[in-house]
Amino acid sequence: MNTGVEFSEVEVTYGSHRVLKGVSIDIAPGSWHGILGPNGAGKSSLLKTMIGAVPYRGSVHVGGASVETFSRRERAKIVAYVPQRPIYPQGMAVFDYVLLGRTPYLGTLGAETESDLALCWTALADLDMTDFAERDISTLSGGETQRLSLARVLAQQADIVVLDEATASLDVAAQHQVMELIDTLRTARGMTVVAAIHDLTAAAQFCDRVSLLDSGTVVGSGPPGEVLTEELLGDVFEQSIRVIDVDGSTVIVSLRSQEVSK
Repeated sequence: MNTGVEFSEVEVTYGSHRVLKGVSIDIAPGSWHGILGPNGAGKSSLLKTMIGAVPYRGSVHVGGASVETFSRRERAKIVAYVPQRPIYPQGMAVFDYVLLGRTPYLGTLGAETESDLALCWTALADLDMTDFAERDISTLSGGETQRLSLARVLAQQADIVVLDEATASLDVAAQHQVMELIDTLRTARGMTVVAAIHDLTAAAQFCDRVSLLDSGTVVGSGPPGEVLTEELLGDVFEQSIRVIDVDGSTVIVSLRSQEVSK
């Protein structure tokens, strides 16, 4: 694995509204790169350029090749995408959903091989979900469905995993558990993780590097300690921000306005 990503002067426009304005970011192979910023900053649009979901100007390269040169099947073998709110087919069993990750590799008849099945069982085992294989997806909790999405990603065996605020709907404990799991899998498998993250503390603690977007432009990019400063975050989020060290871990909090009416 170990495939990097390069965004160069990427622009995305919806109608007359320019969402991304010449975004350039280099993402190192095997790293966890966080895409941060307020709502409407362009995070999701940037990620979607990697999977061909939005038209754009500029260039997006993975492993040194333009994503536009790949067929849909070829791109799915390289980039696995988990949206904010994955759609889980009604009535589908957990194992069958994980098997969808093998779709890019199936032959013309669409029949899975013993190898495909084995990879799915391995993915479920890596996420401690083997006992869930026959369960209906609708019976899973929020944390369990996030693990299920990751199991499908592992079965897909893509070099790059793209997460669009995939833990946003989870409670604090479940979110931390999933983030820890992503990091463990990334390290074990050498994957590159590109993730839009709304939780700044989580980004500071898990990402190797981050890029901070504001109104469609990159206003900071680098190690979390260099980008996630009180001054820059305060400017971008228009809020009083404190960056605190707690037992060696960075915690980022926003302060309540002193002008709250009584």
